[in-house]
Amino acid sequence: MADPIQYITEQIIAVLNRALTAARSDGSITCRNAYEVKVNKTRDIKYGDFYTNMPIEMVRLTARPSDYIARTLLEHADISGTYIDRMEIAGSGFINIFLKPKWFYDVLTLILKERDEYGRVDIGDNRKVLIGFPDIDMYSIVWGDCVANILETAGYEVLRECYVNSHKSMREINDEIVNLRLYGVVLSSWFYEQQLYDSDLQETIEELDIMGYVRHEGDDMWFTTDTHGALILKEGRFTNIAMRMAYYRRKIFKEGYDLIIEIGDRASADTFETVREAMICLGCELEHMEYLVSPDYSHLLENIGRDALRFLLSSSRDKEDDDSLFEVQYAYARICSILRHMDPNRLALMPPEEIDFSMLRHPAEQALMRCLPDLPHKVRLAAQCRQPAILTDYLVDVADLFHKFYDECRVRINNNDLMYARLGLLEAARVVLANGLYILNIDAPERLC
Repeated sequence: MADPIQYITEQIIAVLNRALTAARSDGSITCRNAYEVKVNKTRDIKYGDFYTNMPIEMVRLTARPSDYIARTLLEHADISGTYIDRMEIAGSGFINIFLKPKWFYDVLTLILKERDEYGRVDIGDNRKVLIGFPDIDMYSIVWGDCVANILETAGYEVLRECYVNSHKSMREINDEIVNLRLYGVVLSSWFYEQQLYDSDLQETIEELDIMGYVRHEGDDMWFTTDTHGALILKEGRFTNIAMRMAYYRRKIFKEGYDLIIEIGDRASADTFETVREAMICLGCELEHMEYLVSPDYSHLLENIGRDALRFLLSSSRDKEDDDSLFEVQYAYARICSILRHMDPNRLALMPPEEIDFSMLRHPAEQALMRCLPDLPHKVRLAAQCRQPAILTDYLVDVADLFHKFYDECRVRINNNDLMYARLGLLEAARVVLANGLYILNIDAPERLC
């Protein structure tokens, strides 16, 4: 159960699929076409933990009312041996799914066992990914570094590389290396444009020419397809687009990268599309090359701190004075303080299985407990969407729920079972916040001065 949300979602889908199969078998539902069950988390616990609009979507496939489909599915659903407590019909075609409390207790136990490993998923299957930066732009590289960290946590092998054109001096490059390190970025490598002149550039143009994608006009050459056209040789000198074609041909066909992700501004997107078209002509699959536009950073101060810059660039919030990072770090530091001043040795020695999490009945406890299973799934989504904001927004939610818990629930109490259940909950929250910040390469301070 490395990804608890994925695990329980698949379990719910399996129950609904079996119910649909049973209903088809006895003729209660007639549906010839295949149907893909979709399940989502609810926003409000009073509507359960998950829901599906399966009955509404099946109306067009069965010519039956949605309420009939919902009733029939529930009549045929077998939830024995699962974490599902009950399923209820809501409205005219939704099914709300309520989970057994044991699922949340088991997830808390999992977090306390996995600790530093909690949050890792393996959707990348160790595939090689190149995160490429066509220019030395600090903000784009810092944001791209956060994307790279998330992909690594999701099981990809990632190389961060900056393409350096011939106009940059070594002094300029060394200055940029120092600046990037101040913001937590250490690039895997720097690729110098001059390296392409050995053989890559000539080989790339010749191969495209042989395949009929190069048009000669005197001393000039054009790359042409039905949808793209670009000058690649002007007055005997290769253009930037030609250089980029040679660069990515080398990375894909010689160095064997499974996925190329270039990160830059909107102005460079058209250039990348032309280069990608050339790579497709040479045999690269369309989905193996992506272009990501780095977020707008015009609202940021030049002298903003390392952690603040990384968090703001990775966040969906666009205000420089936003204090979300402080709230997350403050929540982490406060949890560490509570654990220090309680009985950390006893908690460390207590096996997670011996903590009675059923004592957690307060709404603030349950709200925090229900949020913690999401970290691996947020990492999965952030990796799939290439959006660090999915992770940062989640960390803000966890911090908010902790602060509400802190306001409403005391930890040092006479009831030892409840006290250690709350300590276990706080330790699990600490693990989630620490791991989330670590993925983004942001400090998780145990004390705030």
